[in-house]
Amino acid sequence: MELTLTPMTAQDLARLLGELEQGYAEDLVVNRGLTRMIQLIEAELTQFGVPELGLNVFGTNTVAIGLYRGLGFEVTSQQMAKRLTPAS
Repeated sequence: MELTLTPMTAQDLARLLGELEQGYAEDLVVNRGLTRMIQLIEAELTQFGVPELGLNVFGTNTVAIGLYRGLGFEVTSQQMAKRLTPAS
C-alpha cells in the first residue's frame, strides 16, 4: 500500500488531533493508520520550516500519551487541578 501526502489544512489537522484527544486514539491507530499520518504531517511541516510540533493531551488519555511518546514527543509542561466540592 502506498500513501501519498496531500495538503492538509489547519482545520484538518485540528480535527484529526481532536479525535485523538477525545479518546478515539486506539480505534484511529488500528483502523486509520494514525501513526503514519502523524509522520506524514511531520514531514510536511519540516518542508515548510516549522521547527516544532506541539500537542495537548489529557493526563488520563493513556492511549494517546503512549502513541505520542512512541512518535518521539516529550512532555514539555504539565497542569494539575483539584476538583472542589461545596461544603454541606
